[in-house]
Amino acid sequence: MLETKRVCLEQLSIAFAEMLLGEISSAAAKQILADVVFLEIALAQDDGAFEAVREKLLEKAQDTTGFLDRLTGHLKVYWNRTSLLFGILVVEEP
Repeated sequence: MLETKRVCLEQLSIAFAEMLLGEISSAAAKQILADVVFLEIALAQDDGAFEAVREKLLEKAQDTTGFLDRLTGHLKVYWNRTSLLFGILVVEEP
């Protein structure tokens, strides 16, 4: 399962980076940022794989003072409440 998570993380990181090459609105950047943070929580990754994508999104999403901290907090609560639905993502290999 860890290999699946790693491959998933790499592919998502590449897809998000390619998507950011085009123009996106501030609202779209905030939504994509929410998706990225949620995926980091769901995939239990703090290795910085999405760090460049996150920084680029923060640049495009204007007026983000404290936004990332609030967003991360809300998404962690959401993940805790719904993780049973996504149980396959949190299963660790022995």
